[in-house]
Amino acid sequence: MSVVEVARARALRQIKVQDKPNDLLLTRDGARLFVANGNRNTISVIDTARGEVVEQIEAALRPKAPLGSTPNALALTPDGKTLLVANADNNALAVIDISRQGGSAARGFIPTGWYPTAVPPARDLGFTGRRSTRTSAPMACYAATGHDGRAGRYLGCPSAYARYA
Repeated sequence: MSVVEVARARALRQIKVQDKPNDLLLTRDGARLFVANGNRNTISVIDTARGEVVEQIEAALRPKAPLGSTPNALALTPDGKTLLVANADNNALAVIDISRQGGSAARGFIPTGWYPTAVPPARDLGFTGRRSTRTSAPMACYAATGHDGRAGRYLGCPSAYARYA
């Protein structure tokens, strides 16, 4: 993953995450960046001040599960203590407690429709997002802005951009 100075369109540094980073989510205070690793069962957590990965969160249905959960979309609850992860190949939404930095753990999983690829805004854990008319998977509710309307900040991932939580 690259950290990019947008104004000058130049890479400042590289941060090594796991295979196929495909979604980014920046905490409201900008201290942590979550990276969904689509070819692993993990979420990399980057300390933005240090510019390094400080935690790998397991998002699979069970510990040491074979590869194949395909985490590919992220959202935070308003209190910033719970990370929601769309696990496409598990057809589930992982609910991960991130309140203890370095001690994040899955609290459970919410079944979804086939191959979820987005997480609705996480107002609470009731999971009442709109549904697609073609499948029962959640529709994308974030675009190029965060839920508060602020513009997303591009941080340099091949197929994603960072958003304010």
